[in-house]
Parts: sequence; C-alpha cells; structure tokens
Amino acid sequence: MSSASVYSEDMEDVHSNHASMNMEHEDEEQDDDFQKTAEETVLEGIDTTNVDELLQRIFFGFTPDKPKTFIKRKVQEMKKILPVIKKFGLLPPLFNTIFEVAMQHKLTHGEQLVLLQCLLPRKNISEDYVVRIIACINRKDKNPRYTADLLNWAISVYDAISTKDKIRKLYNVLFYSLYHESTRAAACHLLYFITKREHVVPHRIRRLNELIESERDNAELIGLMLVYQTYDFTVIVPHNVRLVNAFVFETPYPEMKHQLTNIRALWQNNADFSLDLRKAEFQLPTKTKAKRLKFTDVSGEPLRELDAIDITRIANNVENLDLAEQLSVVLQNRKLQHLLLCKRDSVVIERLSYWIVQKIMDLSRWGNEEDVMKSELHDMLKSLVRFTRFTKSQLPVIEYFLFEYLKTWNGFEFEDEIFELITYTKPADYKDFYKSVLMRLYRLFLVSDVHWKAKLILCYTSLLQNWALLDWNRHTQLSKKGDTDVDDITTAFGVLSFDVHYFSTIQKLIEHIDRMIVMGLLAEDDHPLLQHAGLTFFELVSTISVQDDIPDIIIPAATFVHRNFYSSSAMPVSRVCGILYQYKLAFEENDNKTEDWMSKHTPAYLNHFNTYLTDVCNSLWRNLGLSKMESEGNAFSLSKQNILDFQKICQDRDMEVNKLLSITHSASLAAFSKRFMTLLEKEEESSITHDQPISSAYLRQLEENEGVSISYLNYRAEYLNYMNRLGFTGMHDLLYACMTSLIHLKEKDASMISESST
Repeated sequence: MSSASVYSEDMEDVHSNHASMNMEHEDEEQDDDFQKTAEETVLEGIDTTNVDELLQRIFFGFTPDKPKTFIKRKVQEMKKILPVIKKFGLLPPLFNTIFEVAMQHKLTHGEQLVLLQCLLPRKNISEDYVVRIIACINRKDKNPRYTADLLNWAISVYDAISTKDKIRKLYNVLFYSLYHESTRAAACHLLYFITKREHVVPHRIRRLNELIESERDNAELIGLMLVYQTYDFTVIVPHNVRLVNAFVFETPYPEMKHQLTNIRALWQNNADFSLDLRKAEFQLPTKTKAKRLKFTDVSGEPLRELDAIDITRIANNVENLDLAEQLSVVLQNRKLQHLLLCKRDSVVIERLSYWIVQKIMDLSRWGNEEDVMKSELHDMLKSLVRFTRFTKSQLPVIEYFLFEYLKTWNGFEFEDEIFELITYTKPADYKDFYKSVLMRLYRLFLVSDVHWKAKLILCYTSLLQNWALLDWNRHTQLSKKGDTDVDDITTAFGVLSFDVHYFSTIQKLIEHIDRMIVMGLLAEDDHPLLQHAGLTFFELVSTISVQDDIPDIIIPAATFVHRNFYSSSAMPVSRVCGILYQYKLAFEENDNKTEDWMSKHTPAYLNHFNTYLTDVCNSLWRNLGLSKMESEGNAFSLSKQNILDFQKICQDRDMEVNKLLSITHSASLAAFSKRFMTLLEKEEESSITHDQPISSAYLRQLEENEGVSISYLNYRAEYLNYMNRLGFTGMHDLLYACMTSLIHLKEKDASMISESST
C-alpha cells in the first residue's frame, strides 16, 4: 500500500479515537508531539494553482531521447515528488512523456514501477497507450514481468480510457497470450472486460478448457470461462476444489484506481469518465450437490399419482419454502404443472403469479450485487421458458415482465430465452402489441447483424404458429353467445377479449414482418440465412388458411417473391414456388368455405396473386421471362425501366433474354440441368455429349447427330421429376398444378399405369 493510503487510514483512526475520547481527560502533550509526515512536508504549500509550475520545473528537459544516466537521475527526483503526482495527476503532455520513457528505456524493475506509479492522467487517455502495451506481449526485447505490470496498470486505469474499439480488435492477441504464464492473469482480466457475444466461439471454448486442465493455478481461466457461459449456456465450467470461493478479476492496483478517482474529483473531471466502465470482480462458485426436494413438507404425502397432491395447499404454503424449492415446486415439477393446467384454480394462479413477478422484476431491475454475471436471473428465465413451453401458454405476469424488459433490452442478453418467451405471448390489439413488442424489436432489427435478423424472423414465425393453433372457430362461437365479455377457454392462462378483432391483428402482423424481411434482404444482399428465415415464415403463412382454419389469405409483397425467384441459388427459387403453390391451394379451398368464414379479398387482390403465378410459369416453363412488357402490368410489378435495363444487359452479353430465367438456363438451375442431361447420356450410352444449355432446337440437333433422343417436353418433365427427388419439390408441384402440358402428361401417365394394372 502507498504512503498516501497509509497516512489516510492513520488519520481516520486518529479522528475516530478523538471522537470517542473524553476531552476532559485528553493528554495535551500528545498533540504537541504530533509530527508532520514526509508526505505532508512534500505537499505543503502546493495546490491546483501552482502544481503545474512545479512539475514543469522538475521535469524540464525530461525526454525519451536523453541518456540513461539522466533518466535515472530524474526517476530519483520523481520518487521525492510522488505524493504530488498521486494527488494532482498529470496533464496530457507530461503523461505522454513519462509513458514514452517507461516504454523505451531499460531501467531496473524498481525504477520502472516508479514510472508506472506516476502514470495518473487528469483527463481521459487514448486507447493507443494500451494497444502499444499489448504489442509488447511475447516480444523478446521486453521483460515479461514488466509487461505484466504494464497490463495491470492498464486494468487499473481502464475507466479513464476514452474508447475501447481498438483494444477489442486485439482480442485474438490477448487470447493467445493466455499460453504465457507471466501475462496470463492480466490478459484474462482484459478479456473479461472486452468479451462480447461474438467472441464466444467453439474453438476458444475448447482451448480455454485445455488450458484449465493443464494449469494448476487457473482461477482467472475459470473466471473467463464463467464469462463465456453467460453468453452460451451450453458451456460447461470445470471445477477446481482449491479455488472454491476465490475472488477473480480484482483490481491489481486498487490504490491507483482510488487515486485516479480523487484526482478527477479534485479537478472536477468526473464527467470525463468513459461510459464503458469496468466490470466488477466476482467469486468463483462452489460446486455442491443439488438438494433433493422434500415435497412431503409441503403436501404432507408422497408424489405417487397426479391426484395425490393438492395444488392449492402447495400454493398457499409456497412462501414457507426457500428459493430453490419455490422454483422447483411450480416451475420445474411436471406433475404440478399438469395439475395446474387441469384445475386452473384462479387463486392458486394469482398467488404463484404474484411471487413470480416479484422475484423476476427484482432480479431484472435491481439485481444481486454479488451475482455480477446475472446467473440467478438467467436460471429464472430458463425455468420460465421450460414452464411456458410445457403449458403452451404464458402467464399474464410473464408477459408483463417481458414487455417491461423489452424497453431496455440490448438484443443479446438472454437472447434465446427472450425470443422463446416472445413466441408464447397472447394475441392482442395490434396497436398495443406493436407498441409493446414489435416497435422495440424493429429498432434492434435495424442495427443488428444478419444472424440476429434471421433469429427474429424465425421467432415471429413461431409466434404466428402458436397464434394459428388457437381454436378461433370456437372463440367466434363464444363471442356470438354474448354471455361474457372475455374468452377464458381458448388460452390456458389469461383471457382473450371479444372486443378485439384478432384476425386484423394477424394480418397486420404478417404485413409488418413482410416489410421487415424485404428490408433485411435489401440490407444484407439477399443473405441465405435471411432468405431461409423469410421463406420459412411465408411457408407457414401460406398454409394457415387451410391447415389452421384462419379465413384470411395474406400474400407476400412482390419484392419478396422476385428477390427470391431471381436468386442465384436453387433453394429460394424452389421454395418460393412451393409457397405460391400453397397459396393457390388456399384460394381454391376458400371457395368451398362458408360465407362467414372465407377470405373477403377483392378480385383485384386475387388478380395480383395470379400475376405471380403467371410470371413464375412464364419464366420457368414458357421461356418468356422478362422478354416483353405487358400493358396491364409487368412481371413481378417491376417498372418498365427495370425491364429495359435487364434486356440491354442481355443484349450486351449476347444472351437470349427469353430463356435466361428458364429451368434449363437460369443461373440457379442450369447446373442441375447439365447434371441431369449427363445422366441421360450415360444411361443411353450416347456417343455425342451436350456442350451447351438444353433447348428445343439443341435437342433436335443432338438427335440428328446420334445424341440423346428425347422431346423437349419430356426432357423438362423428367428433369422436374429429377429435381423433385433431390428435394426441390416447389417447382415440381407448382408447374404440374399450373401448366396444361404437364397436367395432360400427368393424366396420360396415370391412365397408362391404370391400364397396365388391369
């Protein structure tokens, strides 16, 4: 501990003793004998008005290029005025000079530590200082012990570093320095500060595990693994009995951190502190055996049959249990959850809900100061997810917590749990649901990477699927009876209002997600992850009218259709065809529904969908594509200028614009056509092989030259069957449902099969 901190502690003891003494019996001679300390002597007469003049005089001529003897002499002078620097700090020019000397000159370790003690800035410092220190790791010309001291200094003044972006970019350098014992503890500490979700990857987890197993003193390594576990709950943290309850990531130089705070207060620079403050130290956990739960204390009888426990008695005594038992009794025990669903006692649900919301809100808002990794909140959320996943419904209090938490959610903390809880929220008025959920997630969507965008779309897909599974027909029948204002039957917990038009909410939700998908495709250059998420969503939307008995049919935007159809990959092309095929079935099935339960779309809406079918079939089968413009509307609602630009590009490249999007010529399907034709040639043992994309004229040419003999129609039909066997079912189903030639061919094949069987 420094002399400054010793002196301050002594003075506190003196003051406390004086406060407790009887002043009438005080020995006055002790006051007369009280002598000033050396530190007080140095600081005498120095204040904020003259300290810089003193420092300039002492450090006059002190530069890194001076001889070593001059530097050593100055370091000895610095020792004498160290209390002044510790109290008042350094201005940027002098701070920079001392740092340069500390980095360049080979002094004794004691002299180097004096320089480090002087590095107390009054204002925020650049991260470049820390970058230079990290660059010294593993350098042969640098003392590893001193490099570790420099890293510990960086940790101690971490709050005064203005930004940390460059430091984060050196994550790999710091991680690989963990293999060197001298800098391992400090490197772990810095990694603890800068670790984000994207840094937690399998190869780092694997190497960290290897280090923990090979090193005896591995407290910091275990601490770093605990940090990784907060971002990936599947990470298993090894246990070291020797280090149970050990504290890790404590400030290496706490007195320096304290001095820095005092300097900021003295110069009124508190507002200059970096907003990206350090994380606190924490204690390694104790690995204990899970306690067996004693339900007999609550129920009075063993758990044998479902009806052997009275859920009401458990709920009424839940406050008498400790925390672990409270969680296990309701949120983990499947038998109790069965009973809760079967009996649905409103008093029980209310009491349990009250306890859950009090606990979860307390953990999320105020937290536990000792639980810096928020593991208790994480465990609670995982329990709520398991409970909700089993009951297929969400307690209203969980929704209340979720809506409150989303107001300040950063998008990655407890990401998986929050997304899954969102999927079980109940339908509501669209305006309210947009304000509580959609708007907040939309803002995060705009600034997140493609992986997060895709996860959100898939989350919304699961949400819509859960809404579609509700018995809307029964809900409508109950609303017509008019016995009550709410529906408490359709959902297990909570109610649905008869005053809310839920089908309108579903329609607006689909339209909102449609816009988000299109925005994401534009922003992420049609990334396959986002394509998959968007296609998965509309694969559900296209079937809910038929499979889930929801009357409305909501088709995707033209931009979504054509961006997937024009993809260079066969996956989105085939899947968007499959989606259009499902919509075709939905419109056909809609004609068979009763008038009060059918989609009320306009003729123009149906015509708009029919243009999708026409455009896709024209492109894939009829070899029309974008070769011409229609007076009533162009393909996929593209503008006239778009089509003219496309035709000009084809002309410049000497390409046939009418065939460029066909199943044999398009960028996404041409390779499959080539492979299929090669298989046909091998099967027929043809002496002539094809050397260009297949067309009607080229097939005739091959036949004339003793190549494969097959008609263009039969080739494409067999090619579609080949693609169907590969899993590209969408194109096969759509074209066989829309194209007259294929329909006749299918009927002909069916009749031939029936004749042969008879």
